[in-house]
Parts: sequence; C-alpha cells; structure tokens
Amino acid sequence: IIWNTSQGRPFATSFVSYNFLGQHVEPILLLFAPSYWLGGDARSLLYVQALVCGLAAVPLYAAATALGLHRWLSVAAALAYLANPYLHRALEFDFHPETMLALPAFGALWAFATGRGRTGVACALAVLLFKEDAVLVALGLALFAFALGRRPHAAVLASIAFAWMLLTAGVLMPVLRDGHPSDLAERYGALAGGHEGTRGLVWMAVHPRGWLALLLQRDRLGTLVTFASSTPSVFLAPWQATALAPGLALALLSTHPQQNALELHYAAELVPVSAIVGLFGLRRLVRRVSPSAVALAVVMAAL
Repeated sequence: IIWNTSQGRPFATSFVSYNFLGQHVEPILLLFAPSYWLGGDARSLLYVQALVCGLAAVPLYAAATALGLHRWLSVAAALAYLANPYLHRALEFDFHPETMLALPAFGALWAFATGRGRTGVACALAVLLFKEDAVLVALGLALFAFALGRRPHAAVLASIAFAWMLLTAGVLMPVLRDGHPSDLAERYGALAGGHEGTRGLVWMAVHPRGWLALLLQRDRLGTLVTFASSTPSVFLAPWQATALAPGLALALLSTHPQQNALELHYAAELVPVSAIVGLFGLRRLVRRVSPSAVALAVVMAAL
C-alpha cells in the first residue's frame, strides 16, 4: 500500500477490490511513502516502527513525573511499558501504524498534566491519523483530560473524535467500498443482526443478550484478565480503566480468533491506554506506600 502510494497510486491495494481507505483509514501512511523514494523497503518500515515505539517511553516518563510520581517510579513505569509482552507481540508481526500511536498519546497526557491543553488536544487528535478505530484511544485521552481537570479541552477533543468517527466509518469507508461488504460484517455480523456501522451498534444495544453471553465465556474472560495483568496497576484506577472498555469489547466480541485472543497486533492500541491507566493507579498507590517500594514492584512485575 505504501509502495503503491509512492508510485502515484494513493492507498491502492491488492488485498481487496476497492481502495484501502474503504477498509482502514490510515492517513499516517502518507508519511512513509517518501522512504521508498529514498531507497527504503519493508525493513525500513519495521525499523521506524520499533524506534517510534521505543521513543514513546520518553513522553510517558515525562507524563509520569508531571503527574507527581517520583522519577524512579516514572522510570519503572516507562520500563514496564517497554517490556509489555503485547507491545512486543505487535512489533513482531508485520508493520501496523497503530502500534506507533503511543508516541502522540503519551505526549497528549504529558501536555494535559502540565496545563498545556491545546497541545494536548493536538497530540490526541494526531492519534486519529493512525487508524479509524483509534478514535477509541482519542476518547480515552478525553477521559484522562477530564480526570486531570481539563474539562473544556476534554469536551473539544471528544466532540472532534465523535465527528471523525461518523465521517470515516459512516461516510468515507462505505462510499469507497462501493457496495462491497465490510470485513467487520463477518466478525460482528451475527451479534449486530447483520447490520453494519451505527445500525449494528443500535441493534446490539437493543439485543444485549448475545454479546453479553460471549463476553462471559471462559476464553474471553481469560484474555481479559491476562491483558489487565500485563499492567497490574490498572486495577488501582477503576474509573480511568473504563477507557479500556470499548477497545477490549471490540476485540473480545470479534469472531476472529487472533483478535479475540489479543494476539498478533490486535492489542496495539490498548497498550498505551493501559500504560496511562496504570500511571493513575500508581499515583493512587504511592499515597499509601513508599515510592521506592512501588518502583521495585513495577519493575519486578514487568520482568
């Protein structure tokens, strides 16, 4: 797709019979097209992906200190993110831009924590460029901004994110598919009564028995517990942890076996959200326990 774009065929693909934007809206791919003009190839994409994911630990550390965590505890939180098995699982499986949205997401948290509301909104909106369902990450960042007292900025961010979701999923993608069914219809069609988009969500809201029964299955619950355990401090911030609910539901309700097990790259967007929730949990914990003891526990858990 990136190579086709570099050759003057924007988002052309051989995977489906329509433009790739009808399947996934990832404008960020435009930034990688010049790499092919400079002699790069798929390997250079993988190098950049790993580098950006690693660099994301820097704004995460800065956000942790801005939230009032001791510097050693902030280092421990950054190391826990870098050691997250779901992050490495995504990095080992091909090139997917949503893996890299942790960088602007952590930057947004740092900005909100330091009173830079406009910068926070800008960083959070940049997340939308990585994939259409990254709107769930943007909405999570709006919730975090609200928790930090940046309510006007949270409202602006949430409003723009909702509008972007309606534009991409409700208008752009169906038009580009030109009557072809979405691959989501296969993964969620039974639960959504055969409907797509907002109609499917309405159907699920009216008929909750099917998806509730699916979420309560042993394998789904096991996946949920295992993922949450990769960042144990999320259990200490239950209110902020609600930001994980939409993304987890999207994965766990899918009939795609790798997706509902959070294998391959399917937890890529959840990892930065869980890392942020974990910071709120750590902040609550250090009010009762020595910061050095907490830092040691975080490092040991990551290892």
